[in-house]
Amino acid sequence: MSLVTYQKSVSTAPAVPFDKWCCDGCTRLSQAVNRKTIPIHMLYADGGSALYEEIEAHADYYLYATEKALLHRHIADIIRHLRPGTVVVELGCGDCTKTDILLRALAERDGAVDFVGVDSSLASLEASAVVYAGRPEVTFAPIHDNFFDGLATAVQRYRGRHICVILLGSTIGNMSFASSELFLRNVTELVSSNALGRSFEFILGLDMWKDPDLLQRAYDNKITREFELNGLRNSLRHSAPELLFDRAHWSYDVRVNAQRNQVEMYAVSLREQGAGGLSFAEGEQVLLEVSHKFRPAELEALFTGYELVASYGDDYRVAVLSGTAAAELNPWMSYSDEHIEHIDRVAAMDYDAFIRDYDWTALSGAATELDVLDVGCGSGFVPRALIRRTPASRDIAGRIAAYDLLDISANSLRIAASNIPFQANRKFHTSIQGLSESPHFATTRSAGYDIVWSIHGITAVPAAELWTALFNMLTCVKPGGKALIVVSDRDSHYAAIDRAYLRDREHEERPRRAPFLISDDVLALLSEHDIDHEVLRFETAYAFPAADVESWHRFNAWCVYDDAFDVSQAGPEVTAYVDSLVDRERGGFRLHLTSTAITIERNPLTLLRLLARRADASSLEESDYSRSCEAFERSSTQRRELVHHLARERILAELAALAPEPLQILSVGCGDGQMDAMLLDACLPEGCSAPIRYTGVDLSPVQIARCRALLEARAAHRARGPTVDFRVLQASAFEGLAPHERFDCILMLHVLYYVDDFRAHIRQAVGRLAAGGKLLIWQAPCEDMNQLSKVFWDPQHSHVIPFAADIEAFLRAEGLRFRAHRIDAQLDLQPEPATSERDDVLSFLLQVNYAQLPAALGAAVHDSLRELHARHGKIPHPVCCFVVDAAGAGS
Repeated sequence: MSLVTYQKSVSTAPAVPFDKWCCDGCTRLSQAVNRKTIPIHMLYADGGSALYEEIEAHADYYLYATEKALLHRHIADIIRHLRPGTVVVELGCGDCTKTDILLRALAERDGAVDFVGVDSSLASLEASAVVYAGRPEVTFAPIHDNFFDGLATAVQRYRGRHICVILLGSTIGNMSFASSELFLRNVTELVSSNALGRSFEFILGLDMWKDPDLLQRAYDNKITREFELNGLRNSLRHSAPELLFDRAHWSYDVRVNAQRNQVEMYAVSLREQGAGGLSFAEGEQVLLEVSHKFRPAELEALFTGYELVASYGDDYRVAVLSGTAAAELNPWMSYSDEHIEHIDRVAAMDYDAFIRDYDWTALSGAATELDVLDVGCGSGFVPRALIRRTPASRDIAGRIAAYDLLDISANSLRIAASNIPFQANRKFHTSIQGLSESPHFATTRSAGYDIVWSIHGITAVPAAELWTALFNMLTCVKPGGKALIVVSDRDSHYAAIDRAYLRDREHEERPRRAPFLISDDVLALLSEHDIDHEVLRFETAYAFPAADVESWHRFNAWCVYDDAFDVSQAGPEVTAYVDSLVDRERGGFRLHLTSTAITIERNPLTLLRLLARRADASSLEESDYSRSCEAFERSSTQRRELVHHLARERILAELAALAPEPLQILSVGCGDGQMDAMLLDACLPEGCSAPIRYTGVDLSPVQIARCRALLEARAAHRARGPTVDFRVLQASAFEGLAPHERFDCILMLHVLYYVDDFRAHIRQAVGRLAAGGKLLIWQAPCEDMNQLSKVFWDPQHSHVIPFAADIEAFLRAEGLRFRAHRIDAQLDLQPEPATSERDDVLSFLLQVNYAQLPAALGAAVHDSLRELHARHGKIPHPVCCFVVDAAGAGS
């Protein structure tokens, strides 16, 4: 967009495209029914400013007279806060009558004043230029543009000068409250390009919430109706010239919305009408303007980043704010549309390769509507590219129902919101690593997005903060949704020139930033935390023409995040690198752009894995272990189902019938003996009188004592059935047994998780079987609940923890004959309410003291449990039973 500026005299300006006027990034008449709205600038164009001057004189419109009176009354104190030589920049200056109160006072104090007026109304600027042409003490520089590009132009023109920005008339209220916060931050960013770290002033007019009847009268009158409908006419003329505007086809409706603290002005279509791709249903309403009325409690949030220096008035306030320009300049903070066009021209090659090669169907699944959060949204290039690249990318674009933006730059949020082909639902002004500390975190987390993507959006995240950034991204993904991260590879141009740029600055005194993130950094973090992910690498080569000097300059300045960087006058490292890109035969530069797309599905364990690796979770003490084990078994049906299965299989009964001597049973990891006692009672035939010699081994002295007490009590009260001669040893597996001892049946119930080498233990057990004996191994499959357990088990053990599939693979590899059965059971573990019994169950499940987990980790366990419970009701608790023969090969 060409910017036309004026100094003392005004020439005719070309029409500014409709979309460029949209400072709030919110509005297009092509939205769905009853979601249509217009940009506020259209209200003041083509006769609107003259109509607004009539509104200011209306008896019921209190804002103009009230604000003007406040300025007159307090002007001496107001200018006390402005240093001599301050450049005054007014956004939406109109006829300048109120601002002139300030200008006269400053000129009287300082002798002269520089004044920049930014407005969308060329007529108003021309009239003011005539007035100030006869006022030599005021140097008037009118700028015909929107607020932000106009301010950017003014800041560049008066680089190094102290600036005071003015926004009167409670124009700040013409945005949603969230957008008004963003507006003030955007001003900070634009002024930052003038002088980093220096202060500036902002004089702001704010209308406060008051009696609804007074508000209704102020906006519901004949002249205001003409003003608002004129804005609709202007918008229609720009977006659909074929649609002739007829006031008889529209009514005007004013609503005072007490819930949102605002007055809303609507045009209502009185008939079905349309042309040029626009259509309006009969009764459809178009939001023309919102006038937010601030409550005192809102001002603290609104002024975030500013110091309130002075405030005048009550029902209407004039506030003098002091802002501090950012200490470091992200180039996105001050980029204009022209800058972005240069950058996107080159970056589009990389983005196009990604969009062409990526599997969009797998990302979106079968969902008919998608909610998306764009992290580090930049200029909004990716969503625009989606709708015109491939059938798959167009399909996913067509299913996006809500599109939220997140960026550290308020200017980026503004630009992206006006560029994307979707309704910009919400805009979050924060870094992704800072999201969890911002007031936006609760909103993004509760929103639960189907997709959270960052397409070259986390490059500038410091490596030390990557874990937090990744955690925050995944927290915003709903269960079953996906995160997509695209980041450059080490050998891509982005990374190569960045590292050369930093090497050139190694000896500078100012603090050096770390190199930008590359794909290796993200992949290493995911692997460290055992986070499942899919990877797609894509690349493109680009012949950059030497003649396109401006794009080459802007693109490389963007690559290193230094708007002042001139690649043609760089240090030796950059010069040598750029020289290696020169195409000696054809001229220009050969760019190699290569990046990696990393897709992560949010399952119940994703966040848990990130947190658990960083937490110092204490293992269970002996006393806690036995108590939590009992609570766990009370909540599970597995023991009962397992006993029923073994009774049906008649394994112990057959062994007892065939044993020539006492039936020798060894239980490795016998625990408290409860399970073994149940097996003996249920799995031997009623009339079995064969003696049984039972040996139980376990490392826990507490469990050994309980097992011995249980068996003694059982022997004392058992009137019939086989005689059980028992011994219980505190030992590890086969230690303490005589070398010659053999067993008819060896039981290994959930014990092989804990041993260093499960293969050696199975071999020893098979070697201890008597002829015709059986080894019974019960081991869980690594599914839902046990994957949750494994997150905590892995850090506690140096060995790989085996599950059912590992046992089966080993038995096959050893050539052992075995039978395998799956036994389905359930764990009744309710997410709520929290009880000591539930905590004990979780402690045993995780093998850590759940009550002592850090709050965030405990919450993640709870969330994972809730997701499992929601999916299954009672949580599946299956076990696989392997019956291994003593001799023979084959399976």
